[in-house]
Amino acid sequence: TTGRTKPQKGADQKKEKRGGGGPKPSQAKPSSSGDAGSVGCAGLDGFVLWHERLLRHNTMNVLKLYQQFAAYGNAGKWLFSNVFCYKAPYFFTIRPFVNHLEPGKAVVSMPHRFMSCNHIGTQHAIACCNLVELAMGCVVEASIPKHLRWIPRGMNVRYEAKAIGTLTATTELPDTFFELDSYPGNVQVPVVVKDPDDKVVVTADVELYISEKPAKGKAKL
Repeated sequence: TTGRTKPQKGADQKKEKRGGGGPKPSQAKPSSSGDAGSVGCAGLDGFVLWHERLLRHNTMNVLKLYQQFAAYGNAGKWLFSNVFCYKAPYFFTIRPFVNHLEPGKAVVSMPHRFMSCNHIGTQHAIACCNLVELAMGCVVEASIPKHLRWIPRGMNVRYEAKAIGTLTATTELPDTFFELDSYPGNVQVPVVVKDPDDKVVVTADVELYISEKPAKGKAKL
């Protein structure tokens, strides 16, 4: 033997074999692009949660939000319908779908489901009331002037016929609906619910209390 030892691979060669000397995964820094929510709330869930946070602000423009969603067809309307329900989660129980929304008009439907039926297999009266209130809320939010606010005070409901199948609630308001002689005051929002054969099954009038928003800086009553 010559007494020589075999040359050992250098540290650089070992690093190359392991994939280089870059930072370990645990040391990697998050990208600076985008906000934190876009990382943890990716995809559809993140999209819904983002708009749900927007809806919780009193300054949210429901009509503008609907127009943004509706640009994507029925899929967008379905998303809007679910996001709107976050404002009042009980609406989720009827699986509503906002078909149309514009200033002065709203059209909202709900499917015939086992969970919304009564003991004789027709749509339950309270489910119909839920649909009425959601349609009312949509049209009022899309129509009321920015300096006014509203809150429901009552509902007069008439059950005209058995409610079977997908029900569609329609409500229309004139341009001068919120022009009262003095504030605060009461108004009645009319809502008509029809079945798939265009037969009226429920009519309702929802009473609202309309008042002016308090000036900024003043205590709320």
